[in-house]
Amino acid sequence: MTSIKKYFQLTIMGCILGAFCFGAAASVMAAEKKQLGFGHIQMPSNVANDEHKVKSFYYVLKKNARKIKEFNINYGGINDASNDYVINVVMYNCDTRKEWREPFADTRTKEVWSKDYKWKDSDGKERTRTVARYESEAYDVPGAYIFKTYIKARFTLVDTKTNTILVDYNPALDGYKEIDTYTALVKNFYKMINKKV
Repeated sequence: MTSIKKYFQLTIMGCILGAFCFGAAASVMAAEKKQLGFGHIQMPSNVANDEHKVKSFYYVLKKNARKIKEFNINYGGINDASNDYVINVVMYNCDTRKEWREPFADTRTKEVWSKDYKWKDSDGKERTRTVARYESEAYDVPGAYIFKTYIKARFTLVDTKTNTILVDYNPALDGYKEIDTYTALVKNFYKMINKKV
């Protein structure tokens, strides 16, 4: 009975020590990672004066930062002096552009008729198969205005100790939704960081 009790005591002690060592190792690994924060974010007046647009951009910038692998992300205040690296953004343009799409003719497939056939297989189980006939038909697509968001910007990853630019991304992109265009730009930039660092 004493030996069983001793065995359980040693087992519990081993688990506690193991958890402690694992936690310590994790803390060391976290401490070895450099801290990445957010620095200067400059926006054109039509964005800077629109609270919804500003919050949307910051949301995309910070939400997707978790995909950056080699840094501890500082989600706190802008221009935190404790950051080893910072992300700076200068957004030169963020405009909604209207494009006219000319009317055109197109084709689509139309079902003319269909019929179900039923039979029994060799095991006596009932089977069903549908046979259908299709034809192509032409139709007109009316002209319409298409609205797109055009963004031109510069994203940089800067070493705060040396003020060296490590990643420099200068995109110009348009998309049908502003939030989707933000997301595409930020994801591309973060992929570049993961490849570079």
